[in-house]
Amino acid sequence: CGNDELAIGVMRALAEAGTEHPRRVDVLGSGATARSTLLAVHRLGARQMRFVVRERVRPETAALADRLGLVTEVVRYDEWGRSGPPADLVVSTVPAGATPPVDRVPLAEGGLVFDVLYAPWPTPLVEAVRQQGGRAVGGGTMLLHQAVVQVELMTGRPAPEEAMRAALATRLPEVARR
Repeated sequence: CGNDELAIGVMRALAEAGTEHPRRVDVLGSGATARSTLLAVHRLGARQMRFVVRERVRPETAALADRLGLVTEVVRYDEWGRSGPPADLVVSTVPAGATPPVDRVPLAEGGLVFDVLYAPWPTPLVEAVRQQGGRAVGGGTMLLHQAVVQVELMTGRPAPEEAMRAALATRLPEVARR
């Protein structure tokens, strides 16, 4: 899967979750999935990003943010819950167990946390957000939309999205919800 297919998967998953025009975005991590996330949220109109990282943003990710014209800030894991205004959208692109420890996720009222993980589910980040009354979704829907794009690219025909959703929902029940 290329960055563009993953970016489309992220965009469609965010739209399905009701987040189409985030203004301020926090991205946890700075690897390949973070780069796809940058493409997605830029296409959705985001112009301000805060990278939440253990130590530093990967150079290729910082370069992409610059090329896209994003205004960026870098915050270390241990400072995240205490720095700056809350985000409209928080996207976690880090592997299981790598989420920063937070007592309270800095999420604006009505905002969304999108954790690209789909197993194990729910993640500690998602549980924390839900405990504070926020909305959170997982990566299963992104996986679905990414697969739909790939099937269409490979076959040149429309993908059977509802059949794919039903099949994926047998393993990831969160995907069945809309």
